[in-house]
Amino acid sequence: MQGEDDLRGLAKIMAFMRAVSILLVLMHLYWFCNLTLASYTQN
Repeated sequence: MQGEDDLRGLAKIMAFMRAVSILLVLMHLYWFCNLTLASYTQN
């Protein structure tokens, strides 16, 4: 029983970390694309 609870908790932590990493990647892409588009439209 203890092993199953540990695995279930680890799976929740891994899902949370995956969501956070995807959010960070999306924020990075938005920031980079926003700066790139701003530099193109400025000229």
